[in-house]
Amino acid sequence: MGSRGVLGVKMILQVVVIAIFARLPHAISESLCSVACFPNPAVKIRDGCVCGTIMPGLDGDAFEAFLGIPYAKPPVNELRFANPVRNDPWRGIYNASFPRDMCIQMNDFAPRPVVQGVEDCLYLNVYRPKTLRNPLPVMVFIHGGGYLAGSSHPDQFGPERFMDTRQVILVTFQYRLGAFGFLSTNDLAAPGNYGLKDQSLALGWVQRNIRAFDGAPDEVTLFGQSSGGSSVQLHMMSPLSKGLFGRAISMSGSALARWNDPPVDPLSLVERQAEVAGVEDADTMDSWELVEALRKVDAVKLTESRSRLKSWNNYPIVLYTPVVEKVHEGAFMSEDPRELWRDGLYESVPWMTGYLPNDGAVIALGLISNHNMVSEFIEQQKELLPSFGLNRSYDDLISRFFDDLPIDSANADRMIKLTTEGTSSSQC
Repeated sequence: MGSRGVLGVKMILQVVVIAIFARLPHAISESLCSVACFPNPAVKIRDGCVCGTIMPGLDGDAFEAFLGIPYAKPPVNELRFANPVRNDPWRGIYNASFPRDMCIQMNDFAPRPVVQGVEDCLYLNVYRPKTLRNPLPVMVFIHGGGYLAGSSHPDQFGPERFMDTRQVILVTFQYRLGAFGFLSTNDLAAPGNYGLKDQSLALGWVQRNIRAFDGAPDEVTLFGQSSGGSSVQLHMMSPLSKGLFGRAISMSGSALARWNDPPVDPLSLVERQAEVAGVEDADTMDSWELVEALRKVDAVKLTESRSRLKSWNNYPIVLYTPVVEKVHEGAFMSEDPRELWRDGLYESVPWMTGYLPNDGAVIALGLISNHNMVSEFIEQQKELLPSFGLNRSYDDLISRFFDDLPIDSANADRMIKLTTEGTSSSQC
């Protein structure tokens, strides 16, 4: 029998073994977990047995990957627009050898946005070197995407560079985006910040389970990029995340940047969202009725309808952002983050911050590459330019970034610099 035939037999046997153990009516022991997953890596966590896979390194050795582990119940039906709930333990074994679908989204940073993903998306990935002698420090990554796009898929944010060092365990996860993650009625009907609460729940999962992966729960560094970097800073101010990490890194994202300002009237956005999503008599409903009606709207239809809330072409790109919640049990943030940061009311952990070169290109090039948009933008630039970047007047922005040169494709690099600094800079 050739090597392909042997490989095929091994795969069939593994599938059979997984199917048998998955039907067991009770949790299995750590030793039985290893037998059930062989030859793939196995870890017994509090929720049950997890079977992972092996991934190739970039310049180093292969490493172990545990993909798509649930950390919360699927946020569907009555859990749409609700705080996340920890998932239930499973019987038998869990197949963590492949990544799960991204959270439902329509990526407005893309040239032709389409709806992708599903609502059942609250899963995380754990990557570790194959052989460990001592517990390793842990790095937990929050992906960016303006609170409306992105995922933890290894094809998008690969772990290879980290694994090549053999010095760290890496955790990535997904959280709810757009309306599903940040819609708020400014009361208890839909408090908001579900995406951030998903993140906090994932951090709690790390504290409970990372020892099983030979990770050190007291050496967790939380880091993120763009809105992920902003999220890191918000976790430093949230009571829900207190004690869940010991170091922080924000890359190209500030919780105090203008685009991250809490909305003044989130309920009005919900009312408009309901109208464009086809909810009849939305203007006559109270907040509880609005939320209940929106829970019944098809997820794809709800995602697509957001495009009808734009005021100019595809802008503003970021519609749903973190909110200041009413005081209640389980609130992520009940005070304005700008005031909390100004007053020093945040977790005193080592924090590194900065921005990646040209990180604003994804915003600027979407404008510069579209001739019709450039023409419209030039006509309305005095009103529109400040919304793309720093909280400054039109004259200040033209002087600082363009040296009085025209806004066109020939000066795209200047627009990129403006949007990069606008995304990353604090306004406190």
